[in-house]
Amino acid sequence: MKAFLVFFMLATSVGIKIGQAQLVAQGSAISSADRPADRKEILEAKILENGTDHRIWQLKTAQANGDGQITQRIHSYVELATGLNFRNERGEYVASDPEIIVTATGEGRAQKAQHSIRFQPNINTAGAIDLTTPAGNHLRSHVIAVYLYDWKRNQRIGIAALQDSVGTVIGKDQVIYENALAGNGTRADVRYTTRKSGMSQDVIFRELVSAKELLLSMDTLEIEVWTEFLDFPQPTKSSREDTATGLIDDRTLDFGDMQIIPGAAFAAGDMEQRLEETPVKKRWVTLQAERS
Repeated sequence: MKAFLVFFMLATSVGIKIGQAQLVAQGSAISSADRPADRKEILEAKILENGTDHRIWQLKTAQANGDGQITQRIHSYVELATGLNFRNERGEYVASDPEIIVTATGEGRAQKAQHSIRFQPNINTAGAIDLTTPAGNHLRSHVIAVYLYDWKRNQRIGIAALQDSVGTVIGKDQVIYENALAGNGTRADVRYTTRKSGMSQDVIFRELVSAKELLLSMDTLEIEVWTEFLDFPQPTKSSREDTATGLIDDRTLDFGDMQIIPGAAFAAGDMEQRLEETPVKKRWVTLQAERS
């Protein structure tokens, strides 16, 4: 059995970049607390307790009043962030780090978090992206194609297919496969960004075929990016129907200890365009594998 995750958005509002939703670990905390604002001089800072999504700090500070008298105080606060720490091989909590290490075989690995990810050198490999969840479940996947879909006519046209592309690590937490999708006047990169809380997949369009060239109407057109999953636990879907198109949007896919959440599309290279980002919808489709 195979599963396909289809990301789609209205072609009339497409930018250059489609952020295809983030895969994140579930947790009760999603933000970090700031240190106390009244500190003047920190004499000592130490961690009292670590957990998967929290860290308790204790600070000793010194503050002088108008008479020059120095008062020492003890402060404590809780730092919260999903995926903040993970257990190392000794069972100790240590700070998570999204760093990607390239092995001698050219494989990229991010293994300093509650989850781990393996990136094959060539994205044109079955299961090129292998994410292991904190519970040990595998989500093995690869992008396969881009389509234009006319939902009114129920007509789908392929405009780009997966091809050979060797990944490059950018900075410490990104892998980009340039020209990974190409064909029919369309060219796109595929980029993965690792985080303490999970991973995101982006498709960055460098060229996009015009709907007019294909004699399609922009009013009823959507861009679809298909990702195939080879290994996966069955997700619980939080779905709703688009009243305009009648299409199902699986807004959240819950795999137990990780989720795929809603994403967005926006114009690349202009951060101001993030204010006008377009929601990216998705559908989880399961098909029977063909027998050879």
